[in-house]
Amino acid sequence: MIGIGMLGVLAIWLHRNWPGAVSTREHQAKLVGVQPTLLAGVLAAINDYTGRAPLQTYEDSSSSGSMPGPPMPPPVTRAWHVWVARTLPLISKQIRIDELRDWYAEEQLFIGRYGQQNQILGVLCLYGPPSNDKLAAAINFITTEAGKPIRIIVAIENVVGNRRREFLSDVEIDWRPKNEILDSLVDFTPYRQFIRFSYEAAALSEGYDLTLPKIYVPSAGFTKYHGDQRRISNVESYVFSWISEQTLRQIAIIGEYGQGKSVLALRIAYRLLFEEDTSSRIPLLITLGGRSPRNQTPLGLLADWAAPYGINPLSLVALHEQGRLLLIFDAFDEMDMVAEPSLRRSHFRTLWEFTQERKAKILITGRPNFFLDDVEREASLLIRDKSLEIPYTEAVYLQSFDLDQIKKALRSFDPQTKTGILTVLQDPNTPESFRELASRPSTLFLSGNIWKEILTSGNLEHIKSADVIRQFIQHSYDRQQSKRIEFFLSTLEREYFMIGIANGMFEETGLSNHTNKQRLRLMVSKLLTSFSKDFAAFQPAADRELKDLQVRLQDRDLLIDTICADVRSCGILVTDLSQSDSFKFAHKSFFELLVASNTVIHLLRNSTPTKDTLINATARTAIVSRPDEVGRLTVEMYQFAGELLYSFVCGGKEISRREAEKLVNGQGIRAKKIRNLSYFLQHWPYLLFIFPQVMTIQDFRVGFILYYCFESEEGAERVFPAPSRVPATIRDMLISGGSSN
Repeated sequence: MIGIGMLGVLAIWLHRNWPGAVSTREHQAKLVGVQPTLLAGVLAAINDYTGRAPLQTYEDSSSSGSMPGPPMPPPVTRAWHVWVARTLPLISKQIRIDELRDWYAEEQLFIGRYGQQNQILGVLCLYGPPSNDKLAAAINFITTEAGKPIRIIVAIENVVGNRRREFLSDVEIDWRPKNEILDSLVDFTPYRQFIRFSYEAAALSEGYDLTLPKIYVPSAGFTKYHGDQRRISNVESYVFSWISEQTLRQIAIIGEYGQGKSVLALRIAYRLLFEEDTSSRIPLLITLGGRSPRNQTPLGLLADWAAPYGINPLSLVALHEQGRLLLIFDAFDEMDMVAEPSLRRSHFRTLWEFTQERKAKILITGRPNFFLDDVEREASLLIRDKSLEIPYTEAVYLQSFDLDQIKKALRSFDPQTKTGILTVLQDPNTPESFRELASRPSTLFLSGNIWKEILTSGNLEHIKSADVIRQFIQHSYDRQQSKRIEFFLSTLEREYFMIGIANGMFEETGLSNHTNKQRLRLMVSKLLTSFSKDFAAFQPAADRELKDLQVRLQDRDLLIDTICADVRSCGILVTDLSQSDSFKFAHKSFFELLVASNTVIHLLRNSTPTKDTLINATARTAIVSRPDEVGRLTVEMYQFAGELLYSFVCGGKEISRREAEKLVNGQGIRAKKIRNLSYFLQHWPYLLFIFPQVMTIQDFRVGFILYYCFESEEGAERVFPAPSRVPATIRDMLISGGSSN
């Protein structure tokens, strides 16, 4: 056994430190940042032995007839001739240069090969323009050494100009300044078209013709430095001022949900590509939703982004090293595998590897509640004092819209909606919850779209952001149902699958509003298996009669694919254009509200079945691994849960303590434990740590949600006395989910 173990260790050591030749398969994998594994190598060797997939040895030789793989990208610290040897093959795959064997230092040139016929190519690497005598001498030297060249490329570092061609002694002279080489590295046309469409033409919501230029308003913000705040009236202008700087400062845009972080990132990319003539940087808008940077190298991350546009990631690395890119990492709070602080730190460690180049510019966006505390946020985002030697990050915190910004954002809505919203906001009796809702760009847009429905909902004093978003989701379902098309799923069935998919996303990552087509299909399959025939009792009589969903098509695979197509095209799920074969909810607040609503209905379940309780319970059982437990929610989900509990338990009315306990008890929550929790939190909060058996973590959360929804209401003390006396430490413990004991 010891001998076998030593042989295993030796095999692993040899695999990691292999000094000999490698296969073309392994070489290509390394170029895109994928490190070869021993198991994958064994399987490849078996396939080679059986003849299923023969392996070919990678030959790094410019004299052979085979085309070598693309070279590694040139670091900025390399000598000029090395940079040229590694960059020119990225522009043309016909150029082959061996930077060691083909270099003639005294003549300052390479003698490489061009094309399938191995024609002779000369590459002069100079810092300034050569004379005709220098060119003639180079032609004679190349002819003597290898034969008459078909072309001589003159690569010039310290000259800015355009490419031009001329002939000398029947040899083509191709003049290529460094700036022209960089401009020729990548064709960004498909990417530019994507950004133009996303900003100018893409509708902000299904069924509406509003686009970003019609509602976009620059956001304000502030920065923090040693406790002092400095206001920024226009964050967009502030970012463009930073782009022109020659410093090691990076910027993190921090904002709560719906404050326009992704819109700002798209606006910056669009402006750099189409409105700015002076900036030489190309913005790469890289959405981090659903990605796992910790499992990728920087080159692999760029390769993943570049694949849909047909761009060579090595060319992007070369541009980045020369300071020609602005890397925009959007939505770091939606990254995959973020349950542990160490995992979150690993993600950012990969992202900050891009700052090893002194000319790097990185803009990163996300929510502040992604981090456990200020210490983790500052460490992960590199927020520290200014430095001339090491990269650092300045955090810019977005602020909500003021009344003037809201007025500008509503400029494209009909006059009745615009006037109505502004009138309500100027009314001193309008509840703060609605003001907060309207001050966020995302939910302001939702409110404008369903303003007429909001007006018919009753007293504006009891409108909550959860109510508005819930109405918008229902409005999306109703609009789809109103179309004169016979869709495969009914509105009720589509609602069931949307709730299940939201819980499936939350079950997988906890934070990410993102899934791919494989996981979507798996979730739909689970939900289909658990689909209840009892749903038919809640189908409106006016709807067309449908067969039982599980037998609507005989072929189960076809049935699953058809349901997937329906929920993608007819629900509130949309295609994530930033990644291949990926999907997300149209707004992240949809995802958060559905999860919060499912949790609340689970807590308030009773013996009387309703449509909501049946749909949510069935979806929860099908998707959630431990449906009886209440998992850790995000801060936004807790907020939605509190608002929904207020609506469900109190009906939007101020009620007495006894009435509240009666309603709560009637909905399945033990009033005695809630009363005990109220007493302990107000008088002896430390007893919760001494006697944890008094109530479960689930009761903690229910109690916290009830405290949350009553705290800001008038007459709250008639329900639970002095809720403001709840210690901050207890609140933090409840928000984070507490501990098992």
